[in-house]
Amino acid sequence: MALDEERNGKAKVEVLDDQDINDMDESLAALFPDGTGNGQAPDPTRQPFEKVLYRLSDSSGQLDFVEVSRGDGVKRSQLNSDDVFILDTEKVCYVWLGKGASIEEKRNAFPAAHNYMMSTKCPNPYNPITVVDEGHETHGFNAAF
Repeated sequence: MALDEERNGKAKVEVLDDQDINDMDESLAALFPDGTGNGQAPDPTRQPFEKVLYRLSDSSGQLDFVEVSRGDGVKRSQLNSDDVFILDTEKVCYVWLGKGASIEEKRNAFPAAHNYMMSTKCPNPYNPITVVDEGHETHGFNAAF
């Protein structure tokens, strides 16, 4: 009843922009310093995260999922239009679909990213997986390099 009286029976509308979301991330980081959002204490034995780039390709006749580079070695120039690439930045897992990637590579891209996330020892295997088509890259994807 108090909320109803406080707002005169009308809902409160709030619009969040990018800055608000960044501020919210900082607030959550203060609440959950381990970055998992689960309130557990940080694991002192955990190694610092390095972003990693994987390639999903069927050029050999079978579907191969191989690490291309890690850490500072990850470069945007390593992306090849004929394949699918998966970039794990710890906060987001990007699936980049090259224009020339085969139907099989594209069909298996999201399941491969999901299986990768579920098999890693990252603190939050439920991070978002974002699919990005070549030529339609997002600001977040480009900033990851």
